Amino acid sequence: MKKSWLQVFLVGFIMTISGLCVVLSAPVYGETSMDEKDSLGDSWIFGSFAISPQFSLVGGYDSNIYAASHDRVSDRFLILSPGVEISSTWTTHKLKLSTGADLKRFDKNPSENTKDYWLNGTGRYDLSNQSNIFGGMSFSQEHEERGSPDDTSGREPALYLSSSFHLGTEFVIHNLGFRMGGTLKFLDFDDVPTWTSSVDNDDRDRCLYGAGIRASVNLQERTQPFVQLIYDQRSYDQSLDYAGFSRDSKGYRTAVGVKSRWDTLSSEMYVGYLWQEYKDSRFNTIEAFDIGTTVSWKPRPSTKLTVGLERELNETTLPVTSGYLASIGRMKLVQKFCQRWTFSGQVYFSQDEYQEISRKDKNLNAGFGFKYDLSRWLYLSSDYQFSKRSSNTSPVGEIDGNDFHRHQVFVSLGLHFQHKK
Repeated sequence: MKKSWLQVFLVGFIMTISGLCVVLSAPVYGETSMDEKDSLGDSWIFGSFAISPQFSLVGGYDSNIYAASHDRVSDRFLILSPGVEISSTWTTHKLKLSTGADLKRFDKNPSENTKDYWLNGTGRYDLSNQSNIFGGMSFSQEHEERGSPDDTSGREPALYLSSSFHLGTEFVIHNLGFRMGGTLKFLDFDDVPTWTSSVDNDDRDRCLYGAGIRASVNLQERTQPFVQLIYDQRSYDQSLDYAGFSRDSKGYRTAVGVKSRWDTLSSEMYVGYLWQEYKDSRFNTIEAFDIGTTVSWKPRPSTKLTVGLERELNETTLPVTSGYLASIGRMKLVQKFCQRWTFSGQVYFSQDEYQEISRKDKNLNAGFGFKYDLSRWLYLSSDYQFSKRSSNTSPVGEIDGNDFHRHQVFVSLGLHFQHKK
């Protein structure tokens, strides 16, 4: 018998509570602050390195696996997520390596199964106590979510390879601080099979270049005004996409802002200007007001509230439009209580304005969850997530074809060792 999302959520929540009742008599460890990254475990130390293995098994339910506006399909799924992080314990310099995977399997729709994996590395070489060189690289195979505007509705999700690199330096001269660096990212999309042939995604392959510099002034111990400049270049492997458009572009972002840190409050806020010019004359040059805000409030060690605002210029290969400018707001609350319990809740909202066409999307993502630490290294959690997109346009011949909503429920059992600094 087909269950509603509410029934599944209640079953998952009852399963979580039932499991907790079994372990309520286990010994309780001391109260943990938010600074310990919500982990009670210790890593394994080998010489000058800490090894932190991670593992989780997630069972869940998705009410709309294709993010469809009509004829929604629901299914149950399992996610197996092994991983490991290796970090240095040196007093100076820093090196961190991590690798892992998310293996997702659906009950009745195996074509939606995915295998995501990644390998990341970052490092920092300290030249002095006021200057360093930092860098990193990342390699991953990921899949495109069904709710993506570029989803081609193929028989399976689109896969892509991502390779990124960054290198930079930061230093202080008197009371002036400088941070500068560059980034390089390659995206390679696989073709997607359809019921009759396949969708050729070679025209989506691209390289993203970036360079930036920030200069700040240490006026006070807690306050740092700054100015920054970022250069952005986007180059596609093919000179024209399959609709005949050239999507190469270049631009910059300038901003002035202030970064501050107080006893219970830290923040970074800036305002600026965004400019992006496209090689194809049929695409408009984008000029827009830019804003970025991140505020973190910790009234007590067990409570953390984070609020953020930002704007992003995102690529798309939808016909006629160069991309969309997203105005994003987010909020997250994490509360530890009763020593072992952690509650988390988050809300994400964005408004996407597509260029050259009249389409505007509103996206909402909200959820909450509970986590219980069974021991120093084992936890049990239950989460609920709601997602919705509302658009003012639809594909030809469809009603509300770009709209969708979905409910997702997750019940997780996880293993996590964390290196305590």
